[in-house]
Amino acid sequence: MKKIFLILLVLAFAVNVNAITPEVTIQSPEEAGVFTVGDEIQLSFSSNVKMQAVWVSGSFNGHWVQLFYVAFPDDGENKNYSTTINTLGFPAGPAAIRVFAGYVPNPEVPGSYAHFEKTVNFVLTENPEVIEEGPVTVIRSVPDTVFLGGLAMVNLIIIPSQDFPGIILTETLGQGLEYQYGPGMLFDVQVNKVEQGQTIKFALMSKENIPFMSMDYVVKISNELDLQPGDEIALDGTWAIEGIEGTIIGDDSVKIGGFVLPDCPFTDQQLLEFIGNWAENTITNNQMLQAVARWEECQNPVPV
Repeated sequence: MKKIFLILLVLAFAVNVNAITPEVTIQSPEEAGVFTVGDEIQLSFSSNVKMQAVWVSGSFNGHWVQLFYVAFPDDGENKNYSTTINTLGFPAGPAAIRVFAGYVPNPEVPGSYAHFEKTVNFVLTENPEVIEEGPVTVIRSVPDTVFLGGLAMVNLIIIPSQDFPGIILTETLGQGLEYQYGPGMLFDVQVNKVEQGQTIKFALMSKENIPFMSMDYVVKISNELDLQPGDEIALDGTWAIEGIEGTIIGDDSVKIGGFVLPDCPFTDQQLLEFIGNWAENTITNNQMLQAVARWEECQNPVPV
C-alpha cells in the first residue's frame, strides 16, 4: 500500500514539474513606443498554450474600451494572432493594449476554463515631434479647451531610453493658471513636490529606476483675470537627470473655451440646469465635470 502511495506521489510531482505556466507574449507594438493618432498599429501576440478565445481592450488617455473579441476553432493550433488597430479618432496621451486570453487547462475535465493576460504600454501623440536620441523623453498633453474657472488635468508621459533612479520635472505655469493638486500615489515611484510661485517641481525617484510611466497634476484657470475665449496660456517645462537636462515637449499651452462657469454662490438649481444641458448633449462630459467641481468649491450651495 505504501509503495502504491509513493508511486502516485512521484507521478503527481512529475506532472507538476512538467506543467506549463500559460503566458502570452506581445511582439508588437513595442513597450514605450510612440505613435501618431491615425496610425494603424500592428498588434501581434503569441501564446505557449492553445487559446480558445481572446478579448483585446485598449486604454487611451485613461479610458478603457473593448477593441475586439476573437473565438478560435477547436481544431486549430491557436497560438498566434496578428491584426491592425486603427487609432483614427483616439485621444492623444498615454495608451495601452491588453490581451486577455482564455484556454482550457484540462480538456478531460468538462467546463474547465482559465485565463491569462498581458499588457503593453505606448504613447499616442497628435503633434509628432522628432524625439532625439537621449536618456529620456517627456511629453505633455492637456485637454483641447478648458473653461474660465474650470479645472484641467495636465498629463506628463515619461519615456526612458536608459536606466536612471531619479528625475526632476519643472513646470512653469503662465499667468492665469493655478496649481491645485497632484500627482497621486505612483506605483513603485516616490514623488516629492515643491511650489515656487508659478513654478512647480516634481522629484521622482525609484531604486528600481524610473519606468515608462505617466503622471497627472491639476490646474485651475483663473476667472479673475481679463481672459477671453480663444486666449491661450503658456506652459513651459524641463526635465533633469543627473548630469543632463532637457525640454518637455508636446502641448505647450492651455486654450480657453467659450463655456463660462458661474461665480459663487452656485445654487442647486444652477447645477440642475447644467445637468439638464448635459443630458441633452449641449455641454460635454468635461464641461459637466467642471460644473460639478465649481459647485463643490462653493462650499455652501444656496437652494433656490
